[in-house]
Amino acid sequence: MNEIIIKKSNIRMFFAFLTLVCGGLIFTLFLVYGTADSYEWLLKFMCFSMAGMLYFFSLFYIKQIVLNKPLLIINEEGFYDYSSMFATGNRIVRWSDVENIYPNGDASGALIFVAVKDEFWEREKLWIASRLGIHIMTKFSKGYDDEECFNLMNEAFNEYKKKNSLDVKKRK
Repeated sequence: MNEIIIKKSNIRMFFAFLTLVCGGLIFTLFLVYGTADSYEWLLKFMCFSMAGMLYFFSLFYIKQIVLNKPLLIINEEGFYDYSSMFATGNRIVRWSDVENIYPNGDASGALIFVAVKDEFWEREKLWIASRLGIHIMTKFSKGYDDEECFNLMNEAFNEYKKKNSLDVKKRK
């Protein structure tokens, strides 16, 4: 199997960044101009918290655009995921560590959910919240739609299972 590199769309990343910054600016305006009621301190605290959170998350998109790494790299050993803030990054997720792969679309875009064995989390010493599984955000992919990304990963995983004579289940 050849290495498959799924690139990210910098335009989509930029518009996600722009959306978060504009949201942060709206909350900043509310923070600065506020209201004159008895709950002004609560409103200002909420606006400060929301603006800070939106600005913080916008940093991820700037980092993704500047570093210019691909969204996903799939090869015969496993895959590298750079798709989200909680992605595995430069750590390879070997096919031997994967239990199964599921398509998991939602209203904000498609995701690929990868169920990983406990040994992977112990070996990589990743924090406990990431033990829920690996979620690959395919909505920022360039040149492939969400279903194609899932099919490429599933084919590579099934190829690994065939090569190592493991049980292969066909998904529709």
